[in-house]
Amino acid sequence: DVGRFYVLAQYYLNQYLCTLIMANENKLQAIIGHAKEYGFVFPSSEIYDGLGAVYDYGQWGVELKRNVRDYWWRWMTQMNEQNIVGIDASIFMHPTVWKASGHVDNFSDPMIDNKDSKKRYRVDHLIEGFAETLDKEQGDALLAEMDKLIAADDFAGLKSLIDNNKIKCAVSGTVNWTDVRQFNLMFSTEVGSVADESNTIYLRPETAQGIFVNFLNVQKTARMKIPFGIAQTGKAFRNEIVARGFIFRMREFEQMEMQFFVRPGTQKEWYEYWKTERMKWHATLGIPAENYRFH
Repeated sequence: DVGRFYVLAQYYLNQYLCTLIMANENKLQAIIGHAKEYGFVFPSSEIYDGLGAVYDYGQWGVELKRNVRDYWWRWMTQMNEQNIVGIDASIFMHPTVWKASGHVDNFSDPMIDNKDSKKRYRVDHLIEGFAETLDKEQGDALLAEMDKLIAADDFAGLKSLIDNNKIKCAVSGTVNWTDVRQFNLMFSTEVGSVADESNTIYLRPETAQGIFVNFLNVQKTARMKIPFGIAQTGKAFRNEIVARGFIFRMREFEQMEMQFFVRPGTQKEWYEYWKTERMKWHATLGIPAENYRFH
């Protein structure tokens, strides 16, 4: 079975990578180099200097990704005991969907720019990096203060925290910062022949909203009764400002999601059920159980 072959291939690749990175100080760079050299993942548009946080899957990577995705789909919609069906919703949706879901107003990160280097930072990453240079007690106190300010949306307080601790830009080495402001993570574009605010739409930052807005369509046409699930795989897009972490933090990526709808009062029971079932699926990939944990 070709699908099983590539699942096993990933297992042995993982074992090889574990051996490889143990002897390498920069683990992520070792993985990136191996993935490129053996045709799994390439930097996108590399011959034109590349595009940050965007990657192309090579001849082996595309087979591996497709087999994992198809195996997930079969297990979720065809081999599962629960009543689960699939859909394929469009990438573009009416902008009101994202307003109603809170993405327009809240799907954002507090950002700050260094005026000298012109480099933009996520505020939490900037402060967390500085906290790592302090002793544990001081670092924990700084992070606790940061969490409190972020929870209160106190951008002036976050700016003062950065200024008071004289946190420097890693590129310029200066503390010449702009004010902290929110930056929405959704990509926007225009639909129609005239570009104005009324024609603004978004590339979806997740696939789940396509499931939610089609809930009644699926429930009525398939005569579904709760509990039941709706699954979807497809592209999602996030305008990541701090591009790092290889394919773990990408601007264009593929998601596999299943939303399971239950009666109020039974959610805890179903939560425990799906924790067990999903772990069973991961175990079938052949990767040792000790490499997994719930988070």
